[in-house]
Amino acid sequence: MDYTKQRELEKNAVEATSSFKKTMNYIESLIDDSGFQKEVSKFRKKYKLPEKGLPETMYVEFEGKEVIKFPEQVDDGNFYSEVVELCEKYALDLMWSSIFENYIIYNNTEINTDGNPIDIADFGQLMNGPFQYESIEDSIALCKNTAKTHPVAIFINPYASENEIVDYIKKLYKISIKPIQDSYRNPKIKLGKIKKKKAGVKERNDFIYQNRHLPSKTIMRMLYDKYGPKLEMDQGYIGKIISMEKKKRKEV
Repeated sequence: MDYTKQRELEKNAVEATSSFKKTMNYIESLIDDSGFQKEVSKFRKKYKLPEKGLPETMYVEFEGKEVIKFPEQVDDGNFYSEVVELCEKYALDLMWSSIFENYIIYNNTEINTDGNPIDIADFGQLMNGPFQYESIEDSIALCKNTAKTHPVAIFINPYASENEIVDYIKKLYKISIKPIQDSYRNPKIKLGKIKKKKAGVKERNDFIYQNRHLPSKTIMRMLYDKYGPKLEMDQGYIGKIISMEKKKRKEV
């Protein structure tokens, strides 16, 4: 199987996993986070971008495909390095940086990503060659960087079957894997804890929050006018949503 086909299969498989979906939910939740928005504002100010990002996405042709083009003021290594640092702050590795870059520049998260919350590496090749990179030093540097966001590794011998691997993880997860994970976890990071809201719920909650200065009775009537009876709710629940949204927007 050629490399391109292999990568496509891997990408599709990863995007079907629950861990990938949870990570995307987490990234979407950051957009509503006031701390994250402050970081975005700093980037836009520093790199002379509009307060709400550029209004229109620019594209350029590359190898017969249209790819997103970044403006000149961010088309350097400094911007990328700083975005990678921002990713790490939120427990994401550099492979998720394209989403952050796109959001900072174009206020848009709709972009393909090679991010992988649980990754696989040919450790034998990394350490013993033939080296994917220039030298063993480069491989070690890659491992060190990977360990910042993926500090737990499982080493699999080439003769272990799928059933054996799954069985091993099931039996050892609570005993050996989770304790190591726990030692690295930052309680402020919500990765893996954000549940996907039902269609329309986020929009509804945003609408309620945006109109929080109005009486609950007025918001209730506005909700009915905008969404109809399917999203109808009482004044008490509207107050609860406003409280939850206020709390959420203050969290990092």
